[in-house]
Amino acid sequence: MVNGSTRSEHTCPGEISKTRRLAEAAQAVIESVDGFAVDFLDLSTLADEPWKVIHPCKACVSTTMPLCHWPCSCYPNHALGQTNDWMAEIYPRWTAAHGVMLVCPVHWYRHRPASSS
Repeated sequence: MVNGSTRSEHTCPGEISKTRRLAEAAQAVIESVDGFAVDFLDLSTLADEPWKVIHPCKACVSTTMPLCHWPCSCYPNHALGQTNDWMAEIYPRWTAAHGVMLVCPVHWYRHRPASSS
């Protein structure tokens, strides 16, 4: 299960995101079924832990399939200072999964200024 919200009790003091709460509720339900386990990947730690980084995909496969390797061979790229990519740790977890649930926020609120008459 992947929690895609960047908000945590560390980035927004005392407040856990609704997305995280929903993901934790889903985790409890899934783990209540015999034979099921959940590996909870919490992406909010990217905001909490500045040394934890996921570098962007360079989309090698869109140029030519043989350039793209699994797991990604683009990193580390010392010339650009792109090292210690957290994806190197995530790839084995991702490939071991029998199913993936992505839980992410949808930021929809928009403030409309009061109309002048």
